[in-house]
Amino acid sequence: MNICIVGASNSFPTMAFPKYIRENDNVKSYGNFSVGGSSSLLGIRAIEKIPSNKYDFALLDFTVNENVFYRKGSLNRNHLKSTLDSLVIALNEKFITPVFLIFPTTTDSTSVITNFYREYCIDRGLLFFDIYRIIDRWKQVTEIEDDFFFENANHISPEFSKVSAQLLIESLDLIDNTSSTYHDRLDISTHKVSLYKITECVAHDAPVVINQICNSVIEEDLISWDVSSEIELTVNKNDCIIGYSFDAAKSSCYLSISGDNECLIDLGTAVYKGNRENVFFILPVPESVRSTTGKFKLSSSCNTNSNISPIYSQWKFEYDSFPPLSGDISLGDIYCVSTDKCIHTSISRYLNNDLAAQAINHLSTINKDGSYE
Repeated sequence: MNICIVGASNSFPTMAFPKYIRENDNVKSYGNFSVGGSSSLLGIRAIEKIPSNKYDFALLDFTVNENVFYRKGSLNRNHLKSTLDSLVIALNEKFITPVFLIFPTTTDSTSVITNFYREYCIDRGLLFFDIYRIIDRWKQVTEIEDDFFFENANHISPEFSKVSAQLLIESLDLIDNTSSTYHDRLDISTHKVSLYKITECVAHDAPVVINQICNSVIEEDLISWDVSSEIELTVNKNDCIIGYSFDAAKSSCYLSISGDNECLIDLGTAVYKGNRENVFFILPVPESVRSTTGKFKLSSSCNTNSNISPIYSQWKFEYDSFPPLSGDISLGDIYCVSTDKCIHTSISRYLNNDLAAQAINHLSTINKDGSYE
């Protein structure tokens, strides 16, 4: 079978899970379009880069990050549904079957977003692989500790990645070789999620520099600011901004966005603790940022002692934990829901769409070391 993967940090090319997917003997062709710090908006960008008819399945991994964004207030369920429907429609047009991965964390097995993904897939008859099911089954029949399953709170371990990847491929192989897997068809219609290059939204006389960034993750034209500044973005007046992307490897200042309702939102670009190499973030924007004119204001600042009190912050304010800021920022894309544009398609609904349940049903033995037969 031919598989591509589009997701967040569990699916990043250097992680164990995609490595075991790629190395599986049943996978003939493989592609990875993942970006570590991303929401499901990544799919809107990635699908543009996925060729038609090349892959049988697209593995979609977003739940871990979106649980974080939802708890802090920036992710709206209606916008998330529009985004997922847009991904399903776009993949359907490329003759690729979506498979939603529900990666586990140590705390979120029944969180709002995790349950949302389960309900969304069941309602639409879409394939999904709920790794929590695998963990629950293993714990029922062995005395394996959490150290086997998790490398840290938000990432599964290399050992468990191997088990999960193998079970997923075995389940997809059963799907791929079964003729009577469809139950019926479902019509999907949703508002279009549009991707704007930020260079298209900035006035030509704006005080910004356009740089081409090329590393192992992205190859894009980004706007770059080297001083604290403010610019205006213009999109279709019927478009609502729901996300943005930036190059965290090159950005080291604070970013805020406001619409015509003077709702100031701190997007917290600089508050990133990881190594600043090859990291590209695609993050949601809160629903409260609106504009009836299609004009939005982006502001950057390297001042950690700002008197601004935003109504929402993408990250926690922990200024003492971060290095001094230089005031640089590199922004790439703006994501919008177009309220005046609808897209639709008809998809086949899978009769047995819970792949993890199918995998468990085909097991004969689970060994004490976590291996299985």
